[in-house]
This record gives sequence, structure tokens and C-alpha cells, in this order.
Amino acid sequence: MPCQTHTLRVSSSALRWRLVELGEISLATARDLPESALHNNGLKTAEKSPPALFSHPFVEVIGLALEQGRLSVNRAGALLDLSVEDLEELFVAHGIECPWNH
Repeated sequence: MPCQTHTLRVSSSALRWRLVELGEISLATARDLPESALHNNGLKTAEKSPPALFSHPFVEVIGLALEQGRLSVNRAGALLDLSVEDLEELFVAHGIECPWNH
């Protein structure tokens, strides 16, 4: 079903019931198809890592404020509910040089 559902731009579940209505498959066959086989139109989903915390522009602004002395590391951590180590990891995750470690 994945090729047809993608081409027809319908979900696998919708295609299943349309095929029943058209007499292409029996009601029993449609009911026997497990819902889990129809998720994501039968395609395997790639394992994705969770997105980085906060947006890149936001982290850049925080970094700039730290660099310019407008914000302390401890205050930034408290505001973002992050430890100093987590704050450092946040900059690494966004590919931004850690402002207090240059």
C-alpha cells in the first residue's frame, strides 16, 4: 500500500476502506489488516534525535549577552532552568562557541 497511498495522497487506512467500497478487497480482509501496519502509510520511520533546546537565534542572543557582560552565566542558567554544564552543552548543540570558555 505505501506506493499507492503516497501517489493518491491518502492515508493507508483511508485507502483500505476505499478498496472495500470498490469491492477490491473484502470487509474481512480490511478488518484483518492491523492498524500498526498502516501507521505512517506502512513506511518505517527513521529514528530521530530530539531537537535542540531553544532556537539557534535565541541561543546566539544569550551568548552575545554573556559575552558582553549583560548577563552572568549563573543568571542565564537560572532563567533557562539549566545548570552551567547544561548551558555549555546548549551552546555546543547549536554550534556556538561557549562565551565563557574562549
